[in-house]
Amino acid sequence: MRLSKYNQTMSLYDPSGDPLVDILAAPRVQRWTGAQITSFLSDIQRQYEVASRLNILEAQDHYRDLLSQLIKTYGH
Repeated sequence: MRLSKYNQTMSLYDPSGDPLVDILAAPRVQRWTGAQITSFLSDIQRQYEVASRLNILEAQDHYRDLLSQLIKTYGH
């Protein structure tokens, strides 16, 4: 059984030069539309599928946990 990374902070680099932005709060903070959030969730799912096909366990775990958290936050 793999350990969950739910307690690990997942961040995204903000190219504007600001400090790291919390990836879970980014859609809310930046006031994304529903279509933008859906597109973002689809991108994360595609990245998870690629990591799964390439059998990259660390990336696979990261994207699975990230996708799970994003769906819990924005998918319901």
